[in-house]
Amino acid sequence: MNVLTKSLVKDIKLLSTTEELNDVIEALKIQQKFIRAHTSRSARLIFAKGDKVNVNDSRGLPLYGTVEKVNRTKAIVSTSSGRYNVPFSIMTLAS
Repeated sequence: MNVLTKSLVKDIKLLSTTEELNDVIEALKIQQKFIRAHTSRSARLIFAKGDKVNVNDSRGLPLYGTVEKVNRTKAIVSTSSGRYNVPFSIMTLAS
């Protein structure tokens, strides 16, 4: 944990009502949604149709494939073992 996180956790422990805690939870949800949207937008700019990518499958095995289509949060990747709807977060550009 970094210094800011430790400070936030310490301040959260000082909350004394459910209403205060709910306000903090709501603020965290809003920030999390913003961060996820920003990450998704950034990833969409990195990947394009025809890009060669590396992906780890559900068993952790590496797959090599080609991006067929870029959607809002995922891309359709064609590999030797089939087509997959892959989240940007587990894809990397192949070198």
